[in-house]
Amino acid sequence: MHKNSRLVNTFLNIVQIDSPSGEEDNFAKFLINILKKENLSTNIIRDKRGNLVVYLEGEGKPLLLLAHMDTVEPGRGIHAKINKDGYIESTGETILGADNKAAVASFIEVLRILKEEIIKHRPLEIVFTVNEESSNPGVSNFDYSLISSKEGFLFDSALPVGTVITAAPFYMSINIEFVGKEAHASRPEEAINAVLILKEFLNKIEIGRLDFETTFNIGIIEGGVVRNTVPSHLYLKCELRSLSYEKMIFYQKLIKESLTASAKKLSGRFKADFILENPGYNHNSNGAITIKNNLIKVLKRMNLNPKEILSWGVSDGNYFNNNGIICFNLGDGCENPHQLRERIKISELENLTRLILELIK
Repeated sequence: MHKNSRLVNTFLNIVQIDSPSGEEDNFAKFLINILKKENLSTNIIRDKRGNLVVYLEGEGKPLLLLAHMDTVEPGRGIHAKINKDGYIESTGETILGADNKAAVASFIEVLRILKEEIIKHRPLEIVFTVNEESSNPGVSNFDYSLISSKEGFLFDSALPVGTVITAAPFYMSINIEFVGKEAHASRPEEAINAVLILKEFLNKIEIGRLDFETTFNIGIIEGGVVRNTVPSHLYLKCELRSLSYEKMIFYQKLIKESLTASAKKLSGRFKADFILENPGYNHNSNGAITIKNNLIKVLKRMNLNPKEILSWGVSDGNYFNNNGIICFNLGDGCENPHQLRERIKISELENLTRLILELIK
């Protein structure tokens, strides 16, 4: 493979198809068209959410391959270029979209190779999801009866090809509203200052790393109307991540207790919504360890320097693991995802494709 390869050209073409979260329809139609036109698969399902499931016959136990079709903003009108160091990057006005179209391009190339060459492989169930970058409604509402695989791989971690994610956190979004009573700034004794309720809350709860498995963050604070009025409302958007479900529930309870005590002390009120958006997983079962050991052998054989890490990010893999499919998230070779500096080295794109070909055997 080289910089003018079919794989690279496919990648350059598909990143130009706009597919921001919630607007993947044109990209999905493109994939369906290319799969049918080139006779790469004749068994394709698009579910009610817009997810694509592509089936390919083979021998042995079926294997899931997983990627998502959507990209983050700014991801419209992407123009990619190849620089002198062998990297594919955007022109700087948008993200590149290698997250996750590097995996999509590799899947297409693998299917083409399987059509052209005699390669014995397992039955494949390839899922292209929607809205992965936006709270995962595509995969959280996926019909898992469409999948018979009990193991699989996704390639949605911006790390070198060869990286193996062994655990990912439970993720909870938290929306908080502090409710006090407004008054003119010259009469603060008549008000219940929502800022002071927040201050009391912050005195009761830690922010940042709560323990080696758990983090709590307040990402957005909004409130107030005008400069000379004591604010009666404050709105917080927060998140809680933990590699342990038990710890997540413990800290959720602690946050609720701290909110209750803080509001009560200042005669105010609060409203809070706790939404478990992503289940977590830890690949410590016997079945997962067996798959991981085999994966490590493949990576070593390919001289891809296997590296096992814990991830603090979430992906579609969280849901597939939660639905009884041992699904490993692997490095896709992408760098600086969700940024204008996003890029991927051509050699990493090629390594990703070679790895997939080995894993499906």
